[in-house]
Amino acid sequence: MINSFKKRRDGFREFGYSKEGKINHVQVVFGLLIDMEGRPVGYEIFPGNTFEGKTLEVMLDKLSKKFGIRKVVIVADKALMSKINIEAIKNRGYGYIIASRIKSLPEKIKKEILNEQGYIVY
Repeated sequence: MINSFKKRRDGFREFGYSKEGKINHVQVVFGLLIDMEGRPVGYEIFPGNTFEGKTLEVMLDKLSKKFGIRKVVIVADKALMSKINIEAIKNRGYGYIIASRIKSLPEKIKKEILNEQGYIVY
């Protein structure tokens, strides 16, 4: 998500959680769909008081309905990591890569992640 900051509230500019710490500014939340080369293919603008985790379902619907894209891998930060969002991704048959804190994972999974065997370097 990309946040945009201004001074006054309106239909979309609202006070919300600011990752940049700008608590006295209104913002909009901008959801961006990109292809595997990083090129924008779609977007959605949400009111600034929309919790980032609630935006994923809308973006998934846009992928399937507007674009008819079937082979998808969602790459997201931990703000989008919730059981509901992961289930929504899995239910559509999409793959996903979502950031997570390695410290909180079981030891077996940590070792698997940190094992460089099988990594592909371009």
